[in-house]
Amino acid sequence: MSAADQSAQLERRGDEAAASGRLEEALGHYTKALRLTPTVGRLHAKGAGVYLSRANYAAAVSGFEQARKFLPQSVAVLNNLGCALMEAGRPEDGRKVLQQATALNPDYLQAHYNLGRLCERLGPLELAIASYDTTLRIEPTHEGALIGRAQIEANRGDEAACAQFLMQALSHHPNSHLVHITAAQLGLRTGQLNDAYAHARHAVALQPQDISGLTTLGSIASKMGRWAEARLAYEAAIKINPRHTYAWSAMLLAAAYQADLSPQEVFARHQKFGEILEAIVRPLPPVAKEPAVRIRLGYVSSDFREHACAMFLLPLMRAHDRAGFEVYAYSNNARDDAVTARFKASVDHWRDIRYLDDDAAARQIQADAIDVLIDCNGHTEGHRLPVFAREPAPFAVTYLGLPITTGLTCIDYRLTDALGSLPEEGNAFDTEELVRLPHGYATYAPLCDLPDVTPTPALAAGVVTFGSFNNRAKLTPATFDLWAGVLRAVPNSRLLLKDRTFVDRAAGANILQYFAGQGIAPERIEFLGMTSLPDNYRDYAKVDIALDPIPFNGYTTTCDALIMGVPVLAVFGDRYMARVSASVLSQIGLPDLIARKPGQLAEIAARLAADVTKLNDLRLKLRGLFQASPLGQPELVVRDIETFYTAVVRGAPPPFVHNA
Repeated sequence: MSAADQSAQLERRGDEAAASGRLEEALGHYTKALRLTPTVGRLHAKGAGVYLSRANYAAAVSGFEQARKFLPQSVAVLNNLGCALMEAGRPEDGRKVLQQATALNPDYLQAHYNLGRLCERLGPLELAIASYDTTLRIEPTHEGALIGRAQIEANRGDEAACAQFLMQALSHHPNSHLVHITAAQLGLRTGQLNDAYAHARHAVALQPQDISGLTTLGSIASKMGRWAEARLAYEAAIKINPRHTYAWSAMLLAAAYQADLSPQEVFARHQKFGEILEAIVRPLPPVAKEPAVRIRLGYVSSDFREHACAMFLLPLMRAHDRAGFEVYAYSNNARDDAVTARFKASVDHWRDIRYLDDDAAARQIQADAIDVLIDCNGHTEGHRLPVFAREPAPFAVTYLGLPITTGLTCIDYRLTDALGSLPEEGNAFDTEELVRLPHGYATYAPLCDLPDVTPTPALAAGVVTFGSFNNRAKLTPATFDLWAGVLRAVPNSRLLLKDRTFVDRAAGANILQYFAGQGIAPERIEFLGMTSLPDNYRDYAKVDIALDPIPFNGYTTTCDALIMGVPVLAVFGDRYMARVSASVLSQIGLPDLIARKPGQLAEIAARLAADVTKLNDLRLKLRGLFQASPLGQPELVVRDIETFYTAVVRGAPPPFVHNA
């Protein structure tokens, strides 16, 4: 039998094995066939296809590159190579190859669709739209293209267009798990919680073992205050895959909002997550590193964009002393925007890691010789904690994204302050050492021009309006118990609640029902949906006094309110996330607005509301107090952080670590 005949026989066996899902066996047959006939491009492509399906993207790229040498006009090879390049962290190369494929065959549907998928994430958005639209011209019912167009319109804020594409997808694919998951996730983002909940339930019914469906259902249930259901969904996801990082993170994030969980219980869950992740991830081998003149800081975040965290992160990164520090940004943004450009301009080096797997991202960080790697997400969406578990830098810090432990022992420090994390508590609820910064935890700068502070509305309205612009998940039963007491203590007062979920009128029905049970008439409660960032600041003109939720305080919303002249009433809680507003109020010199016990909040509210003229005087000076505090002076906070980093990197005793 000739070499060609033997190769053909091996190829047939490989095809049979691949069709039966025996990928390792298929790869073995293709590899043997290639030894006999190494110039057959089809064999290179089939072997590369197996690597692609097994997520071995580097090998897939190599295989498809070989196939292209022998099949330069094959649109299928170019399409698959483009996908492999995208997944291997080379999206720019992938885009060029996919464009070559569409130029070779303008009617090759899959290449247009994959180009749209890549450009939806990478840009330009116009090319993503054009590619999806071409896909839909060729196949009007294409599921992925309809979903992609819906997601793009949702990101652009065109809810009518988003709904149109989504309805088409649902009409053509009524039993598609992916379509229902997408509808649920978009509903969660736009605040249509009841519809989102129904789609998530449908998705889970279609595929009960799919983790993305369960975690989506959990996130929606959390937003709706259905904590027991959320917990069951997350636990079901983790039971399916006990090592699923993002299912764990979703559960841990939800746990942070629940007042019925003690700090000890919350810590135990985080600690369990850390043990699981660190047991399955192997740290990178250390490399020799020459001491640099400038200390290299690596910030890792998915929020280098218009996001609440950007208000704290951007002024901090800009304020670093470039004579002593070299700043790297490792961006895991799902999408970039105008604020992203401001971040890029504020750092020395920009690295986009959204397309890199955890190993590749860790190797990039190690190659950059980072001294201190800083996690800016915690367990919030888009985190890269598995990268930290690979220990690509000598020191690791968690900061800002979530004021709670990560559960990882490989992260050395968590930045905090002495009011939120009391020194006498040590670090009993943290796997990291706590760094109690003397000038507070963070600094804040709005992402847009601020409107002027207006007189307190009670002067004209004759009644006091309390308000909260915190997200719905923070509005726990314990929070409503607290606020009902405030409304009873201030007769005829009103409560204004603002969140994206309140665009759905039904979302507030259970809240009205609760307050009615507390003797608070429905007409005293008002709801607002989300608006643009400038309009969000303007809406504080409708609020006299802001109320802070428990156990998970506002932080951005507290700063937003104060800089717009609205005093915030807060309770000093039993954990850091329940004290962040107290920390902010202390920094700006308003400790009288902090209730040391929940029952004191109504007393403080009644006292403040009793003298509207005095309340207005406070309102008109609040912005000045805020800007004169460390919150408005990033250099103060950044110098403290830099002092700490310098000591750690240079081997000196670390300052501000009282429990080391």
